[in-house]
Amino acid sequence: MRRLLLQYGINLVYIIIGSTHSGCIIDALDQFRVFLEHIRSFVCRYILAELSECVDFRQDENSFSDIKLIFTNTFLGYKMAQTERIECLNLLAKAAKVDLYTDDPAKDRLRNVIIRGTVSYFNDMPKVFAASKINMNFTIRNIRSGIPLRVWDVLGAGGFLLTNFQPEFLSFFENGKDIVFYDSLSDMQAKALYYLEHEDERKQIAENGHKYMDMIDVS
Repeated sequence: MRRLLLQYGINLVYIIIGSTHSGCIIDALDQFRVFLEHIRSFVCRYILAELSECVDFRQDENSFSDIKLIFTNTFLGYKMAQTERIECLNLLAKAAKVDLYTDDPAKDRLRNVIIRGTVSYFNDMPKVFAASKINMNFTIRNIRSGIPLRVWDVLGAGGFLLTNFQPEFLSFFENGKDIVFYDSLSDMQAKALYYLEHEDERKQIAENGHKYMDMIDVS
């Protein structure tokens, strides 16, 4: 049976579906930023107060952030990420064995996904990354630029990484050599199944990524 391990979850292992073509991903990111700006301009304090009565959304009394920013970037961003990640997990689980390490499984919305619970970040998670055939990275939409920590974690542990595209990847990695990018849901599924079937290629990419980590300073 094919085995596909996915690292997923807001707390344990931290979706933007982009494109391996920089122009397309930049257009998509720009459109999303415009979308968030429209929401910020529409949402007023009165509406936020009404929303807080309908959903579990509160501003901590010690928070200095603007409440509109908290709603659009944090609350809305995490809700969108949860929905998109569940869609990805369910799609992958239709064709492969999927293990999920998380403390927030949303079991009622997941289909054929094996819930493993959480593991220690420092002691056990690197072992999970190294032992897994494929590790998935889904970048939350709030992260407009930059490389998520999870990417470095997986490569540092010697694991194979399949991830959505971030523009900054092009400054550090070569697609198909150090890590593998996907640019759509269908592309994600196809590449996951391809690398499950092509073990030598998968192991070589994981080894390349691990060697790359030895050559750079990410401190």
